[in-house]
Amino acid sequence: MTISSGMLDDDTVVTAHRTKLKSVHVSSGANCSSTNLLIKIWDSRAETGGEPVPGGTQTKRKELLRVLANQNHSTAAFNYECDTHGVLANEGIYVEFVTGTGQCYVSYE
Repeated sequence: MTISSGMLDDDTVVTAHRTKLKSVHVSSGANCSSTNLLIKIWDSRAETGGEPVPGGTQTKRKELLRVLANQNHSTAAFNYECDTHGVLANEGIYVEFVTGTGQCYVSYE
């Protein structure tokens, strides 16, 4: 059974446990900024002092996927879909919006 994160438009913990990343969908449109859109998907957990703690700092241990749209999104729409074939995220899935604005959907199980 695949689960969707729903629409994300800011840094978000998608899941805080071991899971399979199935796919990532990224889009932008006329309401997005004109800067480059850079989104990173991390195998990550929240921790403090090396121990898992809800609300702690994200470890960002392993980058699983990076999406960079290098164009003006205020005039041109951008849509991207990546099938990750169930890559394993050992710590959890964390979505980081590094630059620009857009939307991201993450499917996992």
